[in-house]
Amino acid sequence: MKGKLISETAVTCAQVKDMLVVTKERDGELSYRAQKTLEYLEQNVSITSAQASKLLKSLQALAIPRLREQHLLKLIDVLPLTMKDVKVVLQAYSLTVSNENMQKIADAIIEATA
Repeated sequence: MKGKLISETAVTCAQVKDMLVVTKERDGELSYRAQKTLEYLEQNVSITSAQASKLLKSLQALAIPRLREQHLLKLIDVLPLTMKDVKVVLQAYSLTVSNENMQKIADAIIEATA
């Protein structure tokens, strides 16, 4: 029997990693795909979910126009450290962010990951 989808919420890679660890502890083992995902996240995610939550709050506090939560979560997953890197990440979306705001984002990420 399939479960019912109640809601969808975007999460960071760090949060997915934590969810998979909890599931592994609860069930004893993960499915093949979940195990491969966990291995990838363990190798590539450099921040904890607590740090990701703190960074999300600091990015939301910047109150950058047109920047939604999905954009912020992608920035947290990639962790761009320069204005150019922020621009590259945001190019995937059809939105315009000023250079000043992109620099604020990069500075906030540097501060959170230091």
